[in-house]
Amino acid sequence: MNVKNTVCCCGIMLGLTACALTPEQRAAQQAAEWRAQQQLAVSLAAQCDPAAARLMQAQMQTDAAQNAAEAEAYRQTVGNPVFQRCYQLAWENHLNQVRLQAADQALRRREYDDWWGPWPFACRGYRYCGW
Repeated sequence: MNVKNTVCCCGIMLGLTACALTPEQRAAQQAAEWRAQQQLAVSLAAQCDPAAARLMQAQMQTDAAQNAAEAEAYRQTVGNPVFQRCYQLAWENHLNQVRLQAADQALRRREYDDWWGPWPFACRGYRYCGW
């Protein structure tokens, strides 16, 4: 009985460690997330001001100390209250689009069964059948 438990625990531990990310995989995943966040910020800025988006992209790619004039132009453009409000509205629009997509996916999951697809003439859950 004790050997059985030991083997079971070892199997579970091996299964859990097989699913864990290595430090290199975790670093690559975090770098990809960081790049995606930067690209989202640039695309939102491009909706408000394409020049600001180019400056933002340049700031992200180069060191800030290399070009002081470009850094100052970036600060002035991004510090503009009109640009900040436009960027905030673009961010809220993006969040609302993500929420709408999530709600649409939830609705589609509710209407479709996982294995058989849509059931047009059958009961689609306890709410619709009166159970």
